[in-house]
Amino acid sequence: AEAAVARRAGLRLQPPTLMRAVYGSFEPRLVLLLRRPAERMHAAFYNYVHYRRRYAELGSDSAGELAWANESVSAFERCTARFGAEDCALRFESLTRENEETFYHADQLIKGLYALFLPHWRREFAHLPP
Repeated sequence: AEAAVARRAGLRLQPPTLMRAVYGSFEPRLVLLLRRPAERMHAAFYNYVHYRRRYAELGSDSAGELAWANESVSAFERCTARFGAEDCALRFESLTRENEETFYHADQLIKGLYALFLPHWRREFAHLPP
């Protein structure tokens, strides 16, 4: 229900919007840590066991990682062709059943799309550097 009210008001219930609601006019000190997206995805494949487990039947970790990356990228590209990159980055799994069924919703790929998320943080926290 709250999501529907927010949509009608033109708001997106994303972390920056929620943090602004909590902090009000107070400007908290935010620390941004950005990683190289490809390295981030690579580390996720080896550090979160569910990715390797899912693609174990391919015989090698490198083949599994490649299959997972290709699946994530293909799903995201299909989504962007239909809805645009920003909507797919912010609401991927809620846009279509196919997206919802994509293994872990292409989450590690999407988390590395910093350029799509930063404007939302800057809109709520103007003191962030350009």
